[in-house]
Amino acid sequence: MKKADVCSVAVPFLILFFLGVSSSLAIDREDVSSLGCSDGIVNVGDSKSDVLEKCGEPTRKEGFQEYVWVYDFGSSNLVYYLTFSRDRLERIQTGGYGN
Repeated sequence: MKKADVCSVAVPFLILFFLGVSSSLAIDREDVSSLGCSDGIVNVGDSKSDVLEKCGEPTRKEGFQEYVWVYDFGSSNLVYYLTFSRDRLERIQTGGYGN
């Protein structure tokens, strides 16, 4: 097999491989309208202090400009991603099941 033939086979294979790996690492998130926590329901527009009061401290916090609070309620429940801008909840999303 010539060098050009190897490249014509190897390059498309590598591209497909890396696309497959990157897509399997991506988290599919779905928008939801609210999140029910132990002390109440949070909705888009709620303040950070309201969310803390109803849901407690998040499992982790991410981001710089838009802050994302992650709530992982365990392996039998979905993970929730709450996106804040300034002090207000702008978006609620679910991901896969937690840990």
